Amino acid sequence: MALLQRAIETYDTLDTLGFVGVYEADKTPLAPIAHWLTAPNIDITIDLEGNFLSVNQVDTKTKGKFIFPVTESSLGRTSGISPHPLCDQLDYFLDSCPKKRQPYMDQLFAWEQSSYTHPIIQAVYKYLQKNTIEQDLLSLTKKYTGKDMVRWIVYGVDEPCCWKNHELFESYIHYIQSEKTEKSLCMLTGDLSRPAEQHSKGIVAMHGNAKLISANDTSNYTFRGRFKSGDEALSISYLASQKAHNAIKYLTDNHSINIGKRFFVCWNPQGDEVPQPSLPFLTPSEPILTMTDYSNALSKKLFGWTNTFDFSSIAVVAVFDAATNGRLSVTYYSELQATDFAERLCYWDETCAWWNGRYGIQSPALRKMAQIVFGTYRERDNMGWFECDDNVLKVLKQQLQRLLVCRIEKALFPYDIVQALVIRCERLYLYSRNIREDLLFVTCAAIRKYYYDHKKEVIQLSLDPEKKDRSYQYGRLLALMEKAERDTYDGDEGREPNAMRLLPIFTQRPLYATKSIIEQLKKAYFPQLRPPLRIWYDRQIGEIFTILDSLNTPGYDAPLNEQYLIGYYLQKQNMYTKKNKEVEEE
Repeated sequence: MALLQRAIETYDTLDTLGFVGVYEADKTPLAPIAHWLTAPNIDITIDLEGNFLSVNQVDTKTKGKFIFPVTESSLGRTSGISPHPLCDQLDYFLDSCPKKRQPYMDQLFAWEQSSYTHPIIQAVYKYLQKNTIEQDLLSLTKKYTGKDMVRWIVYGVDEPCCWKNHELFESYIHYIQSEKTEKSLCMLTGDLSRPAEQHSKGIVAMHGNAKLISANDTSNYTFRGRFKSGDEALSISYLASQKAHNAIKYLTDNHSINIGKRFFVCWNPQGDEVPQPSLPFLTPSEPILTMTDYSNALSKKLFGWTNTFDFSSIAVVAVFDAATNGRLSVTYYSELQATDFAERLCYWDETCAWWNGRYGIQSPALRKMAQIVFGTYRERDNMGWFECDDNVLKVLKQQLQRLLVCRIEKALFPYDIVQALVIRCERLYLYSRNIREDLLFVTCAAIRKYYYDHKKEVIQLSLDPEKKDRSYQYGRLLALMEKAERDTYDGDEGREPNAMRLLPIFTQRPLYATKSIIEQLKKAYFPQLRPPLRIWYDRQIGEIFTILDSLNTPGYDAPLNEQYLIGYYLQKQNMYTKKNKEVEEE
């Protein structure tokens, strides 16, 4: 109920701002009440006297969707005969389909004869009475079918295109509202008004037949056993139903993210812009290189957002998915004060931030995190990516919603996500360079978030050589051994160092693997290094072993935990950004 009430509030706000029935570039328009949206196929142009002028086929890829009037029954039709009032499929105009044409002509005639008629309606009725449409369509160069959607252009009025004429919109709205019906209590608005007999389908484009509200199953147990009729279970006025469903369609078409046909949408019913919860809260134009600067930038961004909201502003987050072909479900719904919502996104970004290569400190997007965890790795021309087929998308959409709940509701970060990312990192040598950077960025950010949520430990983004953590120090050691071997390679040499190829063994038996890697380094690679660099590596490795000896931890060769990746990343970053001057002076 709250979702529909917020949708009605959104429609009223957009109506006040003048968005109803207005076409914007690359956006689906907000349909007025008693109207809906579909893709056009054929434009027929006539004059006010109903004389045929031209016909052409429409490129649906470039033209998008258009607004047209509907009835309750026509909007919900599947295979039955229920004509739309004006624009419809070609079959409803052809004399060869009398079962469809006659109901359409009767319905159009009733509108044309009413006090709410319009010149466009009169012209279309005159044209169709001549029954020349089949002959007029012969000028089309491409094949057409009876399912093609026809719309009208009538020259002689200020706005000839029927799908843009606001006077025509108002004419039909008044005509529909003039019908005398019994009134009942609307459970959404509390008003006594005409009840809705059917509710809109297709509010989410990829689930064309799915409805949010449906009680037309009178043979099973949708409402039987509790109520005598569906109206006793839920009574919603026609006006409220139209506003709510049209607003939700507008939002899902223009402001949602689609993952495996599950649609994630976030908006403010008062018309204010709100940050999207699946994207980073802060996207700096220039790299941020210190955590202090990053925190300050987050605070400034948060201050900017909160200043745009008043006390009554809220943020609504809803997730839609089709349970069956005919049932649309709301898998998640939440509404918060807009200021609290922005603060929670900011909190997540501050506690789930890490180095993203040349882009500086950032927080990973939730979708990127979920794709790396559950996607299938693909590579072409030394460029890799994580791909999600239909089976993976079913898991991905559930996990993305799970991460979304963690972010919005400040829930604890799940350890299984961290574990899956760490397992991916055990075979870094399998991935291309760009994916390695992304994988380490997302994994370290997730580890940092997990430690903050569960252990209240803040992992620093700068190297701590004295850190008393066995896994962290082994990670540093791994980075040093990898870099020492790479320093002997020619510029175009692409083979993996021993440290990378033995990484799966290193994570399970670090002491055994380290001994093997160092023996190879001293035998084959250290002699190729310049003496100052060789001395520097020897000293760094020796210092790490000194720290490991001082820890006196049981299980000296036990498997490493996820902290080794933190140490590995920071040590590697420290070496690649370190000036060679210090090494030369050594």
